[in-house]
Amino acid sequence: MSIFNQTRTEDYESHSETGDYFKIWPEPTKNPIQESSTGASIFSILIKHTFFYCSELYSSSDDNLNDFDKDDQTIEVERDLLLNNDTLISRFILEDKLMDKDIPSWPSMIDNVLKCARDMAQNKEFEGYKVLHMHARVDTIVDESDELLP
Repeated sequence: MSIFNQTRTEDYESHSETGDYFKIWPEPTKNPIQESSTGASIFSILIKHTFFYCSELYSSSDDNLNDFDKDDQTIEVERDLLLNNDTLISRFILEDKLMDKDIPSWPSMIDNVLKCARDMAQNKEFEGYKVLHMHARVDTIVDESDELLP
């Protein structure tokens, strides 16, 4: 059995009120002693962000939809900050990191990142890891006139 199958707990998914989609999952690494850039224990989240845009946002035709992938982006958050007992601090730090990368966020998305982080921190398979990796997917629906478009 591979390490991926042993440690994969679950995927966490959510949708925003505007139809944006988010999914995050733990990603085991084969190197538990991998160092972070700061030397601290961190969560490293690799994010694939795709824009779906159309000229008629509420059209039922898929012919009006186009997609554009932004470069994958990584955010790093110190483990102690993300697992802080004061979830308001954890939420603020995470929202700030996402905003710095121009990645939209919503409450259920942040909740799912925190759930994934807590589950990984409690999973014995990840004990001793300095860097805990997660992968995420964000799909954002925008109008062609939206300022978010690259």
